[in-house]
Amino acid sequence: MPPPFVFPSPDNMSINDPHLFVPRLKVLGLYNQVHEAQRVRMTPDVEAWFDKTARSLNWVDVRFSSEGCTLTCSLIHERERIQRESGKVVSLDQQARRFGK
Repeated sequence: MPPPFVFPSPDNMSINDPHLFVPRLKVLGLYNQVHEAQRVRMTPDVEAWFDKTARSLNWVDVRFSSEGCTLTCSLIHERERIQRESGKVVSLDQQARRFGK
């Protein structure tokens, strides 16, 4: 039996690269795994399900193409918010180290 598909987490992303490309086969694998279906093509209901699930996991942008889907996490927005509030450039890695994460 093949290993189960795991939905990508935005928590594993880097501030320098907040985007993740998910190939079409993985999107379909995730959908088929959850719905116990055998979809072989990206359809509007597969895209709607993937978009809803991604946003519920705090991905801020979901863009589909013929090859799959690109997810964007909110780290870039967090960095911009910190810069606006403090008026200086702050590394999220430094901030995480400061708080022991």
